[in-house]
Amino acid sequence: MSPERLTPTIFVHPTTKEALFRAAGGALVLGTPPRPICDSKQEVYDFAALTGNNGDRLHYDDVYARKPPRNPPVSEGDLARQWQASPDLQQLLASLGDLEGRTVLLLGNGVSPREFHFLSRGARCIYTDLSLAALHAARNVFLTSDLARRFGNRIEFHAVDALHLPFADASVDLVYGRALVHHLNNLGLFFSEVARVLKPGGRCRFLDDAYCPAWQLLKRTILRPLQQHTHRRHGISPADLRATQKGGFTRPEIEQLARDHGFREVLFERSLFFEYFCTRGTLKLGGQFLLPVLLPLCRGVDAVLERYCGFTHRHGVRLVWGFRKETGREGPMGVERDRTTDRGNHVHFSDNAGSG
Repeated sequence: MSPERLTPTIFVHPTTKEALFRAAGGALVLGTPPRPICDSKQEVYDFAALTGNNGDRLHYDDVYARKPPRNPPVSEGDLARQWQASPDLQQLLASLGDLEGRTVLLLGNGVSPREFHFLSRGARCIYTDLSLAALHAARNVFLTSDLARRFGNRIEFHAVDALHLPFADASVDLVYGRALVHHLNNLGLFFSEVARVLKPGGRCRFLDDAYCPAWQLLKRTILRPLQQHTHRRHGISPADLRATQKGGFTRPEIEQLARDHGFREVLFERSLFFEYFCTRGTLKLGGQFLLPVLLPLCRGVDAVLERYCGFTHRHGVRLVWGFRKETGREGPMGVERDRTTDRGNHVHFSDNAGSG
């Protein structure tokens, strides 16, 4: 990968937020006289090692060590098709908007190559995960693909704790996390960090689960023995265990986060009900061979119910959500339903709105 960057990333210490500077050889140093803070190993900085979040990190490093991820060849066409694989991914991609010239911070991205597609849409990407093993695996996938030749100067890989971001204030246009936020045990700290690193008018977009009473009931009753067996067999991180017990996010919970951290609007879009149950249940039971038959059927049921009564919008389990940061030119905040959507998927905080 070429060491040349379109715009050099400005790093800060993840906990103290003091500016870091690159020394000869690529190491990051702090203070005068310079004190080494973080070495560059294969162009990857391990910022997560500076934050002390060892429980989840050890779990995922162990997972990748025991079962190294496959490195399938990736191409621009393959990646574009992956984003059309399910309604929730289509919603997530559409919610990102125009990525041309944008700096996109990918948080908790594991070993997923899907987000390399953002490079084809003109973005500059900072690919991060808590696990250093995941970062090296994802980087190897990228370097062995045709994408590296075209976009190698527009992506970098670093191990990062999402609660302690090592990036300068107002330095990114978009913060992105797929199946990330439910892992975090301090959402207040996380969104303080997100608000800090976003540029004015910047956005954050996430894909997680919405709270669904039916799914929670199934997990506590019929699916409980299967869930316990899966956890014993494959292991589960402390964060995933907390998320499973809590369930997904509610709209009031997310709206309150927006108020607490000064965001101007909320995106809250549900999708997938029967398709979600079909996929999760079949995979847990080891019946992957049934998915080609069951998946189109369940997807069709979801589509019909949504068309005639908006069922998945109200009860869907998958959730695309996020906020927009103030531009600094906006007035005091209230809450206003977006009149451009007939079902209120967006909530805008504006200076002329009421509180409902």
